[in-house]
This record gives sequence, structure tokens and C-alpha cells, in this order.
Amino acid sequence: MSRQTRERTFAVAGALVGGVMIGAQGTWGWVAVWLVAMGVWCVRPPSSRTTVIAIAVLVLSTAVAGAVDTPGRLSSAVYAVVSALLLAAIVAVCAGAVAALRQRAVHRRLGWELARVVEERERARVDEAVTSERAVMAGEIHDRLGHRLTHIAVQLGRLTLDDDVPGATRAALERVREEAAVAADELGETVTLLKAGRSPDLDPAERSLEQVVDGARVSLDVELAIDDGLESRLGPHAHAALARVLGEALTNAAKHAPGQPVEVTGRVVGALAQLTVRNPTAGPTVTPGSGHGLESLRLRLAMLGGTLEVTASDVAGRGGFVLRAQVPLDATPAAVPIPTPVGAAELDQTRRTRRLSRLAWLVPLALAVPAAVFAVGYYLFAAVASVLPPERYAALEVGMTQREADALLPVVEMLDEPDEVLPVPAGATCEFYESVASLFDREDVYRVCFTEGVLSRLDTIPSP
Repeated sequence: MSRQTRERTFAVAGALVGGVMIGAQGTWGWVAVWLVAMGVWCVRPPSSRTTVIAIAVLVLSTAVAGAVDTPGRLSSAVYAVVSALLLAAIVAVCAGAVAALRQRAVHRRLGWELARVVEERERARVDEAVTSERAVMAGEIHDRLGHRLTHIAVQLGRLTLDDDVPGATRAALERVREEAAVAADELGETVTLLKAGRSPDLDPAERSLEQVVDGARVSLDVELAIDDGLESRLGPHAHAALARVLGEALTNAAKHAPGQPVEVTGRVVGALAQLTVRNPTAGPTVTPGSGHGLESLRLRLAMLGGTLEVTASDVAGRGGFVLRAQVPLDATPAAVPIPTPVGAAELDQTRRTRRLSRLAWLVPLALAVPAAVFAVGYYLFAAVASVLPPERYAALEVGMTQREADALLPVVEMLDEPDEVLPVPAGATCEFYESVASLFDREDVYRVCFTEGVLSRLDTIPSP
């Protein structure tokens, strides 16, 4: 027997039993079938065809059971059928609402899945386009900039061999030639990595910090102060990051303040390495830059768990800048998670759903708790404030005015009157007070009745 057949069989059998219960037991049968049907149909609603068949069987069996249970009374059978129809309508509304909510959840899930598929396809298309563009860029860089750097290095090498060039100039040209050769080699490595789709930013650097500074001394006056053992304690990625930061900072100093003094300090603070580059004066010329170098370094340090700060300085009234880099000694690169648009939207929707779910029970709870506290507090207050001591009750007399009686009566009446209520005199209004404070066990209760502003009757209702 298939699952659908079993489901239909159980639904029809349950409707048949429910119809007999409604027709034979009346209200009690209606309540029992309603509870069971709500539980079954709302938790696991059957198919539409099964529901229609079950409702038809329910109504038919209800009419038959009502006619058999009360023969000759058509009204009983009609009442049973109407009850069955109302029951089926209520259960159908609940089942429809539950099915609609479930279908909505399914559509939402399928929508997110479809959005992820579209996003993955778009990302693959973008990656393919980026790879193609990288290959074109790598070729352009290699053919143009690489050849020019190599040509510059060759010409500088020829100049160093010219006997007419002074010795100091020849040494400076040799350093420039070495820098150009190193730049050409690094450019070749960058082109190779660019073609392979890898980022060269996190590759460990081979040059030490002192070598980076020595290369910049051709155009800068650099004062270097690095703690002993700093470079030996740096991991390869931390060392590469600081070397790149130092090179970028010195390059910026050469562009924005050529020939001006630069102070470089490095130290170890705990498990962190700190590098500070200070350019206290501004040069006469300023070369504009793209601004991408520092942002790239800031992202690089963030991937290593470090930070980069660039601030303006004012030393003795002179302008300049201060660059501070900080990175863990044994830092290793970790990808910075960048949420995709669909993932971010889904996460935002999930957070909103959770927030609404919390509000769905927090708001009723926030309303119910003060209400419960107020109700309990007022109940305790009334239980104590509605006590009429026996000696004050004895001071009441029939015939005294209500104003005189109010001076002896408590400020509030008891909350619930006793079950043994005595007949109320014609035209009178009665008030009830307890003889002693009681929360659970009822003690003697005093009844005080007034007629047209005059105390007309006093009664004592003994405790059960």
C-alpha cells in the first residue's frame, strides 16, 4: 500500500469515526473531534482530494448517526450536520493556513537557492573575465614596462664602465642599476603570478629592512634605528609585510619630499613588531600618487592580523607625515571574509526573522509579566485591605447612615463573594468583608447592606 493510499484510508476512517461521535454524543463529540482534527490536519495536512473526501464522509456519517441516535427528530440530525460543517470549515481554515505558511517557506528557500546559483554563475563569469584581463595585463606589463626596465639597467651598466664618469657618480649609478635589475626581476615574478591568477602581495620578501633602506638612500637621507634581533624574530610573512610597508613609505617620501630626511624606527612590543616611518618636513615638490599603495598595504596587514596608520605630523611647526605599521611576529595570512550579496541578504533576512520571532514571544511576555505581577499584588492587597475586624463589625448598627458606616468599613471589598449568598433585600446594595485575612482558606464573611443610604441589614456568613 502506497503512502498516499494509507493517508487517504486513515483520513476517511477518522472522518467516519468523528462523524459518528458528533451525531451520537452531540457537543462532547464535536469538541473531541475538533481537537483531534485540528491536531492532525494542522500538523500534517493531507492532500486536497483526501480532505474533500474526509469532509464528505464526516458530514454523511454525522447525519446518519444523528438520525439513528434520535429517531423521528429531524432537528437533531440537522444540528449534527451543521456542527460537522462548521467543524470542517474551521479545520480547513487551519489546514490551509499551515499549508500556505509551509509553501511560503519552501518558496523562500528555493528563492535563496536560485539566487545562490545565479550568483555562482555570475561569479564564474566574472572570474573568467578577470583571468582573461589578467593575461592581457601581464602581457602588456611584460612587453612594455619589463623591456623598459631591462633597457634602463643595461644603459646604466654601460655608464658605470665609462672611465670619464667620476667614482662617486659611478657608485651611485651602480646602485641605481642594481635597483633597476631587482625591479625587473620582481616585475617578472609579478607577471608570472598575475598570469597564474595568484596575488603576489603575500609572497615573502627576500631583502632585509636594511637593504630596503639602502636602496632608498640614493634619493633620501634615511636615519635607521631598528632593535637588535627584530628581523631574526620576524616570521616570513611578517617580514615581507614590513619590508613592503617600508618600501612604500620610502617611495612616497621620495615622491612627496625628495631629498628630505626620513626617520625609520623598528621595535618589538610583546608579540608584535612595530615599524614607524616619520618624514618631519615637506619637500619643495610634490608628485601626485594614485593612493592605492597604502590601501593595498592596509588590506595586506589586516590579512595578517596587523594594522596600518598614516597621520599628519607637525614637528616644531613643520608639516610631514607619520606611518605606523604593526603586525604579529609569527603572523600567517588569513583570507578576509567578504560576504557575497546573496549571502549578506540571506543573513540579513535570517536576522530579521529571528528578531521578529523573539518579538513574537517577548512582547506577550513583557505584557503578561506586569499584568501577572499587578494581579497578584492587587489580590494580596485586597485580601488584607478588605478585612473587617470583629470589634469594628460589632460597632455597626442597623439604622446608621452610610457615611457613619463607611468610617468603620475597610477601603475595599473582598474580591470574590462567598458561594453561600443570602437573599438581597429589595432595593438594597450589599458589600462583603472578611473577618480575618485569608488567601486560600475562607473564614467568616460579613455582609453589610444599605438601602437608600441607610444601613438596613447585617449578616455573618460562616466559613465552610
